[in-house]
Amino acid sequence: MIWSDQSADTVYFRWHGDEAQPETWEEPEVVDRGNRTADDHLNTAVAQDGTLYVATKNSFDRIGRPQLALHIRNPQGRWKKHPYAPRTDRGEPSRPIVVLGGEPERFFLLHSLYGRDGGHTPQSWISLQSTLGEVAQPAIAAATRINNVTACKARLPVGHPWIVLASDHHGNVYEARIDSEPRR
Repeated sequence: MIWSDQSADTVYFRWHGDEAQPETWEEPEVVDRGNRTADDHLNTAVAQDGTLYVATKNSFDRIGRPQLALHIRNPQGRWKKHPYAPRTDRGEPSRPIVVLGGEPERFFLLHSLYGRDGGHTPQSWISLQSTLGEVAQPAIAAATRINNVTACKARLPVGHPWIVLASDHHGNVYEARIDSEPRR
């Protein structure tokens, strides 16, 4: 289980073993703490080897600062944080998700990017990146605000296109296909 506590400015994780009694949980782990790191946007995926990927939004809300982070918990229980998606004067990243799949297994990060063109026309994108440090590319673009990107929670299959969805405030649904094969 993972959750954010905005009062304590902390993101927590707590493990329940498959064989444990329902009331028996491991002690909470601190995933991240301080500097307005706790926000209410969290998304997870688990790799075949037990590595946990957690995409989070923070509340830094300053131009030039990363608005999102990927937290990776390795099978030995150690966490590593990877900030990404800086807020700019032209766009505000939000609502990240992480999906896994392929052979070899890899992750994709997707998020909303609310664009600004001087305040006249709302623009937004669902942005995609497949490696940390890569510049996110638009996967879905619209002349209205689109949000709430979602994908399958299961490991995505090899050899088939992967589908992600998003919606706008009118209830329209947008679709993008992600190439499941690594770029060469």
